[in-house]
Amino acid sequence: MKTVIIAAVILIVIIISIVFGNFYIAKKIQSFNDLLTSITGAVESENWQESQQLVNQIEQDWSATSKRLALLFHHDELRNINIALANLKSYIGQSEKIEAMAQLSTLRFFTKYIKIKDKLYIENIF
Repeated sequence: MKTVIIAAVILIVIIISIVFGNFYIAKKIQSFNDLLTSITGAVESENWQESQQLVNQIEQDWSATSKRLALLFHHDELRNINIALANLKSYIGQSEKIEAMAQLSTLRFFTKYIKIKDKLYIENIF
């Protein structure tokens, strides 16, 4: 009986961890996407100073967040976002609107992929 209780407690802890992990990921990805939307508006209006400030902010936020997400996701997925952020920073620094918009789309795709990958779908199981 003692073994069953220990197993049940471990199962409950695992389920609670998954639920809190999902909320954390959803919150961070939403925050990241909100900043991407702000950057998109600044790039479209060719406000490069504001774009640079927002990219610096998103880079700092991502640096802190990616350390925690590294526990949950494969490093290649996080590295893709790091590379796209570096490219975006470079393009904004050079005032390259088309390339910056392309990198913003890439970042949206990667964050959408991370958010979907974490959810329980039949495709994620097999």
